[in-house]
Amino acid sequence: ITSKLYEFLVIGTPIVFAGVGASSDFMKSFENVSIIPPDDPLELSSAILSIKRNNNQKLSSDNQELIKNKYIRELQVKKALIVISKLVTR
Repeated sequence: ITSKLYEFLVIGTPIVFAGVGASSDFMKSFENVSIIPPDDPLELSSAILSIKRNNNQKLSSDNQELIKNKYIRELQVKKALIVISKLVTR
């Protein structure tokens, strides 16, 4: 998962994501994300028009919380060190 995705998600604005695989699965857990097939201009225009029609969408503070609590690298490193420490001291 590219770091840009985290940056876009934490802002909380609507996102149109054209991807497949792990990145697409990852994006499904967030709000204000439209996942479309790659190389599909009709789906892209439809997603953009949908965002425009719903211009009163709220910014997603839930995305910010999810990123902060689950995906910040420093937090993941701390969790990994705890697990490693427990394994080493057995």
